[in-house]
Amino acid sequence: MSCDSESDMSNITEFCGILDNVNATAVKYGIQRNIIGGDFNTDFQRKDYLHTFYLEEYMQKLSLVNCLSHRNMSVDYTFESKMSGAKSTIDHILILCRLMCLNLFYHMKLYTAEIIYLITRLS
Repeated sequence: MSCDSESDMSNITEFCGILDNVNATAVKYGIQRNIIGGDFNTDFQRKDYLHTFYLEEYMQKLSLVNCLSHRNMSVDYTFESKMSGAKSTIDHILILCRLMCLNLFYHMKLYTAEIIYLITRLS
């Protein structure tokens, strides 16, 4: 993912394009229970940054929640700058809101099967 910023519109175009491609791939293969994880280069604490706004909008549109912000998770940070020592959470795992309310581990077999199916279809 491109680096987040407060004003670089070329980065936001690339960022939104990647999110749209993820969604289009899931629709193409009929995947309805998505887990989207990775380095989004987006810290939800940075409300004035472009990626934050668009990622929150994307999550709302698809009814996704960030697992790392769940009350049972204890993730202090996922990135620490070697230069400044600043810490942030820029890696996220997004899941359907309705599934977050259910026992996630019960459904992991379903997710694993769909993830493997998608990977084999894309290969």
